[in-house]
Amino acid sequence: MAFFTRLRDHLPLYTRIIMYLSLMALIVMMFPREGKFKYEFREGKPWMHEDMVAPYDFGIYKDDEQIQMEKQSILLGSTPYFQRDTIAEGKKRESFLNELDKFFPDNTRLTSSEQIFNKIAREEALAIYDTLFTRGIIENPSGQEKEKGGRTVNLIIGNTVVVYPISHFFTLQSAYQYIKNQASKSSLDGSIQFMKFMEGSLERNIRFNENLTKIDLDEKINAIPKTNGMVQQGERIISRGELITDEKFRILESLKKDYEEKLGLSARFAGVLIGQIILAGISTLVLVFFLY
Repeated sequence: MAFFTRLRDHLPLYTRIIMYLSLMALIVMMFPREGKFKYEFREGKPWMHEDMVAPYDFGIYKDDEQIQMEKQSILLGSTPYFQRDTIAEGKKRESFLNELDKFFPDNTRLTSSEQIFNKIAREEALAIYDTLFTRGIIENPSGQEKEKGGRTVNLIIGNTVVVYPISHFFTLQSAYQYIKNQASKSSLDGSIQFMKFMEGSLERNIRFNENLTKIDLDEKINAIPKTNGMVQQGERIISRGELITDEKFRILESLKKDYEEKLGLSARFAGVLIGQIILAGISTLVLVFFLY
């Protein structure tokens, strides 16, 4: 009860204090929060201020166009990541063997020549199949990874990464052509049914790993240096009346950016903020005395 009684008796005073602090905070919030470069300049115009000398060492920032060109170069020259789908391979091979036994059965009701033919055909078909899937049938080589690098790929094998040319792998089209070529050299030549059977067994087992490819690209892009060249402390940047060329403009813009970042993040910013609070406090106090 005593607290509420005291609050009621001094309510006007507390109200004024809260209003004073609120007004002061509002004024401080209206002040700029970043340090500003005190020189104004434009490319292609003369430098209208005193001679500019580098106050400290700073890097010359690249322009956005140059950064974008470097990013594009990384994208075009990157090597995408792939991995072998071993689980699908095992299931697919087991399914293939079952279908192969149906296509070329080992049936005692067949003649001996038919049994021999089917045995040889099974062996030849399995050899073709194993060659295709051992080398691997790559996922979308004509689109996806060409956009992300083109000529080579990173194949993840266990805990290691091996670089292969794309030509090392089969595509669905080249796999079918391989089957056709091998069949023409064997007892399976001319069998349309066999070609359809083998075509139906084809499946990509070298899968594109989008996550690892993106991580690798992001790391390379983030590692692009933001600066190109350095200006040493005490080095003359530009003289009064000198024309601001493209090179001079980039140097001045770099100094401006670096200066404002340093001022905004350094201890000097704390001093600026304290000064703003003191100024706002004095201004608000004068206003309060004037009104009351």
